[in-house]
Amino acid sequence: MLGLSMDRLRDDMNRLLALLFHQGVLDEQFLQLQQLQDESSPNFVSEMLASFRAARARILLSQEQTPRTLPNRTAKSSGNWS
Repeated sequence: MLGLSMDRLRDDMNRLLALLFHQGVLDEQFLQLQQLQDESSPNFVSEMLASFRAARARILLSQEQTPRTLPNRTAKSSGNWS
């Protein structure tokens, strides 16, 4: 019984991966990550994706907290330098 469930789960995962590749969500880099995963590191891909998501969240948060100061281009273009 468990073997059939694992086969079905594997088939579902393969269909999902094929769909994500077709939609352009996944690319060659994902395949390279999968090749690095083996018995000694069975969760390598999920750990790398979690690390990427955490880093991306930190970057986005720091960008939101950075003050956005743009030079006053109107004064320069009008010749007013005061």
